[in-house]
Amino acid sequence: MNISLKISDKTTQETISLSELCSLLGINEAELQGLSLHIEKNGAALKSVVSLDEEYPGFAIDGETKDSIYYLAAVELPNNDYPLAYTSRLYAGCPDRETDCPIAMVLSNICDEPASAEVCKKALRCVYIDEEFAVAKPWFGVSSYVNGCSAGHQLPIQYDKDWNVLGIENDKFLYSLDSAGSAFKFWTVCEANGGYVAKQGVIDFNKVSDEDIQKALNKAGYKDLDMFVQETSPVAIPVKEDGSLDRESDDYRVDYMGLASLLIDIVGEEYLIPGYRWEDKESALSFFCDIFNVRSRIPQKQTKP
Repeated sequence: MNISLKISDKTTQETISLSELCSLLGINEAELQGLSLHIEKNGAALKSVVSLDEEYPGFAIDGETKDSIYYLAAVELPNNDYPLAYTSRLYAGCPDRETDCPIAMVLSNICDEPASAEVCKKALRCVYIDEEFAVAKPWFGVSSYVNGCSAGHQLPIQYDKDWNVLGIENDKFLYSLDSAGSAFKFWTVCEANGGYVAKQGVIDFNKVSDEDIQKALNKAGYKDLDMFVQETSPVAIPVKEDGSLDRESDDYRVDYMGLASLLIDIVGEEYLIPGYRWEDKESALSFFCDIFNVRSRIPQKQTKP
């Protein structure tokens, strides 16, 4: 195990090994009992302690005040317990609630092989939560990492909007971007590579072509826009002498959100959001329903009596 200290300014970087540092300070490295870095401000301190255990090298980070110690986190290099992953542990912090066990643990894979059975790809993390001491909630926002989303692909989710759930399997989530109902933000769940992923984008009817609308209608089983309007209208629509619907009638109203839902079915792979992945559709839909606070008729798994 190699331990060193690096110090740099704008033009120079110097590295000194632990052995060299001990020699300079007159400390017997063979009898070394502790090594830590301290930061203090306004009576509160952070202490990063180096683990000198060859089997479990890493850092433990604690907080210190005049009256107490707060156990915060620990990070380990790959070791005998998890040889293919970095291990990060989060502790309760407050000593009154500390149990000597982490409230959450994350395995971050460092190679193409799984760090554990639950982690199947390099970019994904496996998070264990002690539900007796911590409540798991989705983390969303500009600075969030949702379901393993990498920093280069993180996207804000406007969870405070009036989201609607649509689709035969309630797998599309939309909200209107304007009062006219001509543009809709959407997230949708779709199957890919043996699991389920997410697509995100905007359906703007000021930019959608007639060809794409017809393609979406045909894919959903509609002959044309009139057939879609007729089947989705809550009222009877007047019919002209030639048998077509009267598009000038006040009763001829296009359900643009429903039409946007059909258009989502033909969006391309460019709408895929890396980092969002679930093993089953129920988990994916539950994730979005919880964030958007919408009710959905998600099929529940049947359990044997």
